Amino acid sequence: MEKEKYLGTIGDAGIFSLGMYKNINSWYGGVVVSNNKELIDKIRFEISRYNYKKPLFILKKILKGLMLDLFTFPPIFRPLTYWIFRYGFLHGISRINQLVEIELDLKLKDKIPSKYLARYTPFQARLAFSQLGRINEEIAVRNKKAALYREGLRNIPELVLPSEPEDGGSLYVYPVFPIQYKNRLALLKWLMLNKRDIAAQHLKNCADLEAFSAFYRDCPIARKTADETVLLPTYPRYPDSEIRKNIQVIRSYFQINAG
Repeated sequence: MEKEKYLGTIGDAGIFSLGMYKNINSWYGGVVVSNNKELIDKIRFEISRYNYKKPLFILKKILKGLMLDLFTFPPIFRPLTYWIFRYGFLHGISRINQLVEIELDLKLKDKIPSKYLARYTPFQARLAFSQLGRINEEIAVRNKKAALYREGLRNIPELVLPSEPEDGGSLYVYPVFPIQYKNRLALLKWLMLNKRDIAAQHLKNCADLEAFSAFYRDCPIARKTADETVLLPTYPRYPDSEIRKNIQVIRSYFQINAG
């Protein structure tokens, strides 16, 4: 919420992604909201000209999601998947590391790619709406997990934590709990060596990308955020006991490296 307005209602329109890794997902696509009827009518007319996504495309997304669920299922993740990605990270094996990275296509697009010009299928819409009923409950769980991280890490001066919510956090959402540290790589290696499954955020500072050089601006805060942010898991199935282990390992890193 910003100035007592929910995200998505601040401007003329709000755009929400419902991709596979979102709180509400429909495998692919998103939602536009607006209280401007003229704008919505124009959007509806434009979308009506598109074809539905082909079933094979959606099927591939579903299969990818099922594979992801399989390999992150704790009985498989702990003895197999984690060790593969741990080995890839510690030894700098890009073919493995790219499997968990995003934003790999850094080209400037001067027109909307044709694959984006497709209609949301009724199946995807039903899938998204079926998840709305539990979203507030999941937000509350994520916020409680974020509060555990905040309390456990708040007095480490080298870390930058998210600002403390003035309302106690009821209007905030923590898909992850981000922390910022200037020597991110060293911290991530320490976490991996201590069997913690923690990732760097991979969003880039667009101002520094060659593809956007014609629009270059010096953005030091965005640069630091891109280079220093670590994402701590808060998803509802993530045990609080694992959060406490994450906190303990992070604290041990700073105790060993004090001074």
